Amino acid sequence: MRREGIDVERRNMMNPGKKPQEAYVATCLHGHEGPIVAATDYMRSFADQIRPFLTRSFTVLGTDGYGRSDTREKLRQFFEVNCYYVSSLRYTRLLKKARYPRAK
Repeated sequence: MRREGIDVERRNMMNPGKKPQEAYVATCLHGHEGPIVAATDYMRSFADQIRPFLTRSFTVLGTDGYGRSDTREKLRQFFEVNCYYVSSLRYTRLLKKARYPRAK
């Protein structure tokens, strides 16, 4: 996706008189609102490669290290990448956009 996004940027730069094209990853997200959260068992920089081609809030959770746990579940817990943290982060991002009221 990153290479395709870079190709699209180059095509748009080299053809300023033509209608700008959009990266595939951006077109996949049309019609979906709200923040984007990417969670990976790899380093955050892996998923972060598509950030330049997205037009809204994008947050990456990743396991920036290894050897910290004996199971994948414990690794995800240690690096805060499990389903609890993904849900919590998404809710926090929605609150920032004031889509849902805060608890009193």
